[in-house]
Amino acid sequence: MRRRRLAAALAAVAIAAGSAVLLTNGSATAAETIRLEKEQTIYCNPTLPGLPEVRGYSAMYVRMDVPASGVVGQRSAPIPWQASGVLQFDLSEGSVLRTAFEQEGATSYLTEYEARFFLNEGYRELVRLRFSGETELSTGQARASGSGELPGLLPTGAGRDRVAIASNYHSVQITPRKADGSPTSYGTIQVMCVHSPDIPAWYWYDVVAAPTSTEHVVTARTETAGGATDLGAGSLTLTKGAAGAVTGELALPQTGTAAPPLLGVIPAAAEVLLTPGPVTGTATGLTAPVTVTIPGLAVLGFPLFKDKTTCTATTTLTLTPEAGFTVVGGGTLTGRYDLPAFTGCGAFTPLVTSLFSHPGNTVAITTS
Repeated sequence: MRRRRLAAALAAVAIAAGSAVLLTNGSATAAETIRLEKEQTIYCNPTLPGLPEVRGYSAMYVRMDVPASGVVGQRSAPIPWQASGVLQFDLSEGSVLRTAFEQEGATSYLTEYEARFFLNEGYRELVRLRFSGETELSTGQARASGSGELPGLLPTGAGRDRVAIASNYHSVQITPRKADGSPTSYGTIQVMCVHSPDIPAWYWYDVVAAPTSTEHVVTARTETAGGATDLGAGSLTLTKGAAGAVTGELALPQTGTAAPPLLGVIPAAAEVLLTPGPVTGTATGLTAPVTVTIPGLAVLGFPLFKDKTTCTATTTLTLTPEAGFTVVGGGTLTGRYDLPAFTGCGAFTPLVTSLFSHPGNTVAITTS
């Protein structure tokens, strides 16, 4: 009968008295984190017929370094945590619990905590924190502590204030132990804690869409003072970042042929090569540095120079998506660029400059 009454005393119905959450800035790292601290206190107030009421409480403290933001479909780094717990019951000399434990030969007791948390919106992932500590029977306040890592957060939807972590409850069990470390006949006694059925969220963060990257096969055509030039096939790789920024690479490796009339009447033929640099911008407008090379030039069929890689002019190419163009689906981009004076063409530099160095040159790039 005495043992049943003791078990009933410890299997008390507990009422969650409240919790507090503290957010502070974590140390600056490549992936920004926030220091998240939580305290949860649970009071136990059982009423036992024929025995004095056993009063006590359990307080749990949890600290985590959580990601400051998330990207859809990308799991964050594991979340380090530290936790401690304090379990307070009346274990003074002559108390109900102290007397019962001592009669069984106990000199200490093991306190084990388990805290339950749900990760990610929709409470999709249940995780448990477990930690423990050994306390002398003569000490009224049991302490437990531990540390570890939780799985990283894995958001599935973009938006502001997405639920990342929700606190369910924590439970406690104690095991009275003899001097040799063996348990008493009481075994492990569960301290029951009944919480509200609600699962309150206590950490939210902003989640952005994952970058979208697509490679397109393109054909290009440019219109310069030297006339229309078919630049053949190339490639366009675009990546739309989490914040809407677009980056990419435009490769136009083929050389086209222009027919600029010398002095307006003398037929000439020039090789034209466009070499764009990194593409940056947004879905509504892109820019890229571009080097225009004239590798060869002939007049009346007579070559003035050929295979010259140094005859260049560098400028900025501005690209505008036509209606219906998307990063993933592609479409048509139209662009403009001004050509300054050329350099590196040897004795023919003034001639090349006179033929090609004009504003308002255009380019059309179409995906296929």
